[in-house]
Amino acid sequence: MEDGDAGQLYVTAPDGATIAAEVIVPARPAVATLLLVPGLGYGPWSWAPQRVEFAAGYQLVLLHNRGTGQSDAPSGPYSIDTLADDAAAVLRALGSPPTHVVGTSMGGYVSLQLAAAHPDLVASVVVIASSPGGAGAPLASQQPEAAARDVAVIAGQLLASGRHLTLLALTDNLGPALDEHPAWRRWTLPRGIGPRSPRGHRTC
Repeated sequence: MEDGDAGQLYVTAPDGATIAAEVIVPARPAVATLLLVPGLGYGPWSWAPQRVEFAAGYQLVLLHNRGTGQSDAPSGPYSIDTLADDAAAVLRALGSPPTHVVGTSMGGYVSLQLAAAHPDLVASVVVIASSPGGAGAPLASQQPEAAARDVAVIAGQLLASGRHLTLLALTDNLGPALDEHPAWRRWTLPRGIGPRSPRGHRTC
């Protein structure tokens, strides 16, 4: 594609399913590549409010999770591991340098798993209105300390590998619990980023 163009990319996932992504190349040289992973039942249209601004400076990749949009919908259920491998197939097909990944809700699960399973493809992760997920994951609303522990452990693994992690829209009771978790404080405070960032926002 030429600069300023938008096009559809189709790749073959490890299990043979076809996965689609919309790729937008900015008119000026791209700062980096930005992969947007939507939540359950959502598609690239869910990023409409951010699309124009992001596409002005980044090579923008809007993923169609399997079962949605232009991607195949093989019989399920689909695991988070599978969805992360789908995203990895898209990034490998693009051949871009390590990519900044943004995921909302279920897309946050996928983004974290993508970074854990395919660290060579990921430069940073932004997780919005999400959690680590997984079998037996505690609900933040009911067990904030346990949920904070899970978030802190995954954050530590990502940061130890040199990745950047931002968590957005944390629940009111998870944020304070995360602030007090030793693993989280070990990564945030020495870097000069206090745990009490803007409301609902933690970054390191």
